[in-house]
Amino acid sequence: MNQYHQENFHPPGMTFLTEVAEARWIEQGISHRSRGIDALIPAGFAAHARLFHPADNIADSTPDSRVRWSEVAEWAGRRVHPLMDFERIKVPATGFGVAPAPWTYDPGEELYDDAIALADFLAGYTDTAEECFFGVWEGYGQFGGMFILTTDGGIPLSPPREVLGAERFICDDWKYFLYRGALDTLNGFYTFPTWCNAPNIWWPADRAWFVMSHYDLDSTYVAGSEECIHALLNHPSFEALPVPANAPFGWGQDRVNLP
Repeated sequence: MNQYHQENFHPPGMTFLTEVAEARWIEQGISHRSRGIDALIPAGFAAHARLFHPADNIADSTPDSRVRWSEVAEWAGRRVHPLMDFERIKVPATGFGVAPAPWTYDPGEELYDDAIALADFLAGYTDTAEECFFGVWEGYGQFGGMFILTTDGGIPLSPPREVLGAERFICDDWKYFLYRGALDTLNGFYTFPTWCNAPNIWWPADRAWFVMSHYDLDSTYVAGSEECIHALLNHPSFEALPVPANAPFGWGQDRVNLP
């Protein structure tokens, strides 16, 4: 049977790396026994922040329709704190939540506008914005043939040969392919129909900061200098709170907003 490969597969402006030597420092720097963000982010950064993905109003998909977690918490009479869980803050406490809910869609992966805004912000905190690295989870459909990518004759297309034989690096037991490119070409990862996901892990060559946006998380974690994270926490475009390097992540960590 003939094997047909997808052409123009890689995001524009990105170089696909078949070897992942540039990412081995991540495997060496994360904590392999932790269930905190130190299993996601290598050691050595001065400060860390949790960047909350906004909820959405699916009836109005414009950026202005997005709803911050703090707005949901206020509506539900819940407390805003670094380890809050959306599933808990959206459940109204007694006497709250009598008006219509301010959101219609829960937060999921990092959205395009938010990723681009974050890249624009972080460009000011590295000397190597022209050389950055981007880790992309191997489980996305474009790598496994799950997308309906076919030739005119209806023959399924496979990823390019260099993808099929490429190395991956590991972070939190997940495997990632590696790309290199300028920070301002990150929008290439949203080139539909082949691509529709932001990279999960990205950092500059000088390792001045580190971004982790895990596929299963409703928040993005950012590590960097004290100056960088302080500015991020106070930036009007983002809803973020500081977290320690070993802060737990995932469902069930909110011990404040209990049922």
